[in-house]
Amino acid sequence: MFLSQKISIYDNPELKELKKLYNKLENYILNCNSEIHLNDGVSFNTRIGDITEEIKWIWAMTEISLRYFDNYLKSLNFYTTIEELIGNKFTIRGASFIVLDKLNVEDTQFHLDVIDTHQLFDLNTSILTLIFPLFVLEEGLGHLEYKDLLGEPCIYKYKKNELLVWDACKFEHRTQPFSVEKKYKRVLVSINLSTDDIMAKAALDNATISQGNILASRL
Repeated sequence: MFLSQKISIYDNPELKELKKLYNKLENYILNCNSEIHLNDGVSFNTRIGDITEEIKWIWAMTEISLRYFDNYLKSLNFYTTIEELIGNKFTIRGASFIVLDKLNVEDTQFHLDVIDTHQLFDLNTSILTLIFPLFVLEEGLGHLEYKDLLGEPCIYKYKKNELLVWDACKFEHRTQPFSVEKKYKRVLVSINLSTDDIMAKAALDNATISQGNILASRL
């Protein structure tokens, strides 16, 4: 059964474009909780998360915006790699920047990204979450806490040259609690994928639309 996998990544022109895009969005992100519209059809939807207090999800809300994330995955040959690993073809269904600029995060809830009974007990993997840091995390900031196959808590530390991809229906995780004395930039890239299976896509859409991924219903 597939639970999670680390995959090497690297800085390339497509990642530089993602960073440039975030830098254009940053001032809007810090000062609004609504839609952000840039030039050339690039638009994002800002939503406050419901599990980690004050965390912001900045969702691509047009296909042009989503293409920045898709192009980076293609530049890494990710789709071929994950198909060889899992045995299924996957399609991008949503993408966001996850921004957290708090001084501390206390006890947060372990959760699954997608709660779906059919997918939970299916040994086949049809829905994925992929995550990596857009910038190096400063010392003291929380990383990712998760439960292994035995239910034991573990820590995954975000690295600039690595992404983590997991089964969105089976991988329990949360933001690692932390406390720092000054605010730092903590920006993660999160990408949601599924196979073309109708039930898998519907389950993922239901989960991400409730979190702000309004593009999902149009893909």
